[in-house]
Amino acid sequence: MRKIPKPNLVADEVFLTCTSAIADVELKSKLEQLSASIENNAFEYENKAKIADLYTIPPILKTDKFVTQNVTKEELEDLYTKQMVPQSKPARKIYDELRSSAPYNKCPFCGFGQVNTLDHYLPKAKYPLYSVFPENLIPSCSVCNHGKSTSSAQSKEEQCLHPYFDELFFFQDQWIFAKLEEGKVEYYVDPPNCWDKISVKRATKHFEEFGLAERYSIEAGEELANIKDIVPRLFGDNFQAIKEYLIECANSSYSRHPNSWKTSLYQALAQSDWYCKGGYNTIVETNSFVAGIV
Repeated sequence: MRKIPKPNLVADEVFLTCTSAIADVELKSKLEQLSASIENNAFEYENKAKIADLYTIPPILKTDKFVTQNVTKEELEDLYTKQMVPQSKPARKIYDELRSSAPYNKCPFCGFGQVNTLDHYLPKAKYPLYSVFPENLIPSCSVCNHGKSTSSAQSKEEQCLHPYFDELFFFQDQWIFAKLEEGKVEYYVDPPNCWDKISVKRATKHFEEFGLAERYSIEAGEELANIKDIVPRLFGDNFQAIKEYLIECANSSYSRHPNSWKTSLYQALAQSDWYCKGGYNTIVETNSFVAGIV
């Protein structure tokens, strides 16, 4: 998980940029009349996001065709799919700006996937008024974008983390760890004792929502295979030197991203006397989602 700066964009200006290329004069006119309410909705979104209360914004029911008296859900969703995403449209520059805002092009939801799309934190099918709201659009990898549930959170603890708005402790405190158990690397959630219960549940929800246990284990498996020959070549069978090297790798990763798969992996390896005493020699490559230690 990575926190990223929220967009420095004005909601109604983004909305009007999207409507500017609509050829249908009547449709364009009625959408432009929504710009004032878009500003109010943006104000509500930001205030609720700051206190993790976005779940209190009611979704549009599946049976509802209209969002306002004369504007449909489909017309608002099309602002994103037909006016913001296409390369030829004026709003595409906003799409590209948002997509490129993630440092090193890394997805903030998982921390390692390559950003190649935008994710609607509140799904546009249920919250069409926020379909082109910049603070609802998160640069993400396709796995996180398509893997996230489209169901609406019914409580504060059911919300996954918001990279723009959530408190720093979610990103600065370590709460994802790994362990070597029965010859396998397994990832799990263990938030600090000082966290409140809702924060613990939200972090756990995020971990499960994006399938991070499985996805981190895949990354760990490849890393173990990569360092299998490096460790003995650098340190032979020097137990202490190997442990110190692994600790250094863990600390280096932790200083940048406490909850990355790499931080937890190297911590687990450094804590394993079995691994440091030669366990690295038993690593096999595997297609399984669990890292291949046997």
